[in-house]
Amino acid sequence: MKILAFSDPHLSQKAANTLLTAAKDADLILGVGDFAQRRGGLTEYVTQFADWGARAIFTSGNNESDAELRDAVSGTGIQVLHGECVEVDGVIIAGIGAAVPPLPPLPWQSYDLTEAEAADLLAPITHADILISHSPPKVLQITTRTWEHWDQLRSATRPSDWHHSIFYVVMCMTLGGKPAISAKHR
Repeated sequence: MKILAFSDPHLSQKAANTLLTAAKDADLILGVGDFAQRRGGLTEYVTQFADWGARAIFTSGNNESDAELRDAVSGTGIQVLHGECVEVDGVIIAGIGAAVPPLPPLPWQSYDLTEAEAADLLAPITHADILISHSPPKVLQITTRTWEHWDQLRSATRPSDWHHSIFYVVMCMTLGGKPAISAKHR
């Protein structure tokens, strides 16, 4: 399965053009938030991705809420995950949007969750093969299949100044009974 994963296009048409070209060969497209800029321009921007349909799974970032993102992609077949899972070709994908924990005060309304709110959203998820998150919460511990200890993943994948250029697609597959961890940071 070819996976295209991206984050933080922030209304960039150059990024959109690159993504539209790259998506032609992708079986699964994971958009991990911050499509908009300061809560504006979302619908107009994501409309160009409508043809991706069910191949695409998105989470919100702190520049758009999950409700705003769901409204923007309504009718396209693109799925938005926020405390939910979906199965694609036998692979279980979990997702959570927003900035976790809340960002410092900004001159606009950032979409943020506390660690406790994120924990409540993710509590029903008992296993996943892939977690997509704009800003993974510290509290996540999914232990029944693939996640051993979230703090280890977080420290392994998050730079010290994580408020800038955040991109996480954390994949854990159980290989021979031991989790194998792969992460990307943009």
